[in-house]
Amino acid sequence: MAYTKEPDQLSIKTNVDLLKERQTATFDVASLTQILDGGKAKTRRRKQLESLVLSDPTLNPLDRSVDRLELYDRSLRKAARVYELKVKHNWSPEDMKMVLRMLNDEHALGVHEVMFIPCIERLGTAAQRAKWLPRAHTLEIIGTYAQTELGHGTNLAGLETTATYEPSSGQFILNTPTLSAMKWWPGNLAKTANHALVLAQLWIAGKKFGMQAFMVQLRSLEDHTLLPGIETGDIGPKMGVPYTDNGYLILKNVRIPRDHMLAGFAKVSADGQFSKVGSDQVNYLTMVYVRAKIVDWAFNGVSEAVTIATRYSAARRQGSMKPGDPEVQIMDYMTQQYKLFPALAAAYALFFAKEQIMKEYVRVTKEIQEDSNFKSLPELHSQAACLKSFSSDSSSHLIEVCRRACGGHGYLISANLSTIGVDNVSVVTAEGENTVMFLQTARYLMKSFAKSTMGQPLPATVQYLSRDWSSYECPVRSERDCLNHNVISDIHLKRASYLVKRAADHLQRRLSAGDPQHVAWNRASIDLVTAAVGHAQAFVVCNFCTSLSQLDADTQILEVLSTLCSFYGLHLIIKHSGEFLEAGSISGNQLELIRRQEQALLAVIRPNAVALCDAFDYHDVTLNSALGGYDGNVYEELYGRAKQCVLNKTEVLPSYYKHIQPLQRRLKARL
Repeated sequence: MAYTKEPDQLSIKTNVDLLKERQTATFDVASLTQILDGGKAKTRRRKQLESLVLSDPTLNPLDRSVDRLELYDRSLRKAARVYELKVKHNWSPEDMKMVLRMLNDEHALGVHEVMFIPCIERLGTAAQRAKWLPRAHTLEIIGTYAQTELGHGTNLAGLETTATYEPSSGQFILNTPTLSAMKWWPGNLAKTANHALVLAQLWIAGKKFGMQAFMVQLRSLEDHTLLPGIETGDIGPKMGVPYTDNGYLILKNVRIPRDHMLAGFAKVSADGQFSKVGSDQVNYLTMVYVRAKIVDWAFNGVSEAVTIATRYSAARRQGSMKPGDPEVQIMDYMTQQYKLFPALAAAYALFFAKEQIMKEYVRVTKEIQEDSNFKSLPELHSQAACLKSFSSDSSSHLIEVCRRACGGHGYLISANLSTIGVDNVSVVTAEGENTVMFLQTARYLMKSFAKSTMGQPLPATVQYLSRDWSSYECPVRSERDCLNHNVISDIHLKRASYLVKRAADHLQRRLSAGDPQHVAWNRASIDLVTAAVGHAQAFVVCNFCTSLSQLDADTQILEVLSTLCSFYGLHLIIKHSGEFLEAGSISGNQLELIRRQEQALLAVIRPNAVALCDAFDYHDVTLNSALGGYDGNVYEELYGRAKQCVLNKTEVLPSYYKHIQPLQRRLKARL
């Protein structure tokens, strides 16, 4: 529930303990914020937008305690206001990204902005982009991306929706021929969208040509009623993201013109001849984009949660180290630090990971669109699947750790940690269930490993598979050696290489025993997923190290981030120590040195913990948390929000007179 402070509370000073925490920082917070924003100009622009957007009461965080219809109405009103401001102030696409982030994408048109429009941009021809994009930007067309079906999600080859080309009319005829073929889950589909990009199997003259994207009008542009042959509806309440109308779609002989198939890379001629340019994977570009975006969303979720939990841990005093001494900040307890600091380090690791994967996406997309160069697409597809899975798994776990670190107060909706958590956990299965995504990465790793054994060159992300690790000996001889980023990177890469080889050996062993390929793959799948996870962790750690080596920042910032980077890499080693030992990445004695250094780094991070969270620069309206406000006045916030609870508007509720008082009278009469 959004909370507006009473006038007499606006003058409350910042919590003393939180002030002290900020005074212990060893770096300039504003400078780090500018790095995270992408430069001083972008920070300035973001703050301008925050001043405009977050002061607008229509754009306050949604009160999720109201009923579904009211919540949907408010989310539409919020979306409408965003687009009014977009047009009025001529916001750029970059401006819109900033605005949606500060609103936590909490409005009814998220899929339109994140999937529908990018799909047209990536897969449409110049003529199609000119035809539909201006109308989409002005909301004449409100779109969704209809891919997932009731019976098929991650297995895209199994999609049952059909688009049959009829040469005599020059039209495609779309059908969802079975119950399991109906589209199920697309956001904005139920009641909001009037168009959908429908992913369907293309059929021409009895032959299937694979999945293609088709622009289908769902509703009248005059009165928003459904068009003939189309049925949509809401799929029901969900754990989180309640403001989005995730829906189903049934198509019965729906006809669309031939030029409504997105034809940037595949075409059907008037007489029914199919042709394509490049890889079939190009149709997954929108999905790859969203998977890359999920890394960004994972970063947002973890960074918000750890900001709330760290500020609360600085402001909250509970218990004492020594009997009779004053109560201490709960962040003084090492066990509390060991909950929070892995999340803090992971947030920064995911920041650099999302920057890298999005940069690669832009590069590869440009190569495809400008040069028809598809060479880097398989690697991008693998990395997006891998990082999507790793980041969403990590963020879901770490957000819950942060919630628990706030004790009972973390369970309150007003803490906003449960809301961040349930919204974030949706991406574990969105755009590909994580286990299946790891297996997709594993397939790429197996192909790369096979190439490495034949001496063939490998792309950058898997070049470690070509390295001769047989003579590798970890150089850690002291706790100080554990801080070396090159050493940490090599330890992770050695383990990743070992896990890939172990999975490849398992697969080959099954094949040699006579198992068919699909049986062997299934029997080796646990090792294959483990290899993909190891690959993901190695990439994130090494990317963190490399990003810092290339970062243009002052010495103080680099020192703080270097410590976080070391801690992150060492923490993962401790968490998965069995695999590192089995791989020969480290010895038992070196593991003990790493454990000591990992724990020693808690004290090094401690003075900068609050400042590192402040550097994310989340506005209080965005965090919407009674525990995580910048001023640290936790108890005032909790009490203020409790006073505004609907149950507290009336001293004696009608339900008492309706149920309890009559019962009391009846029971008393029996005495």
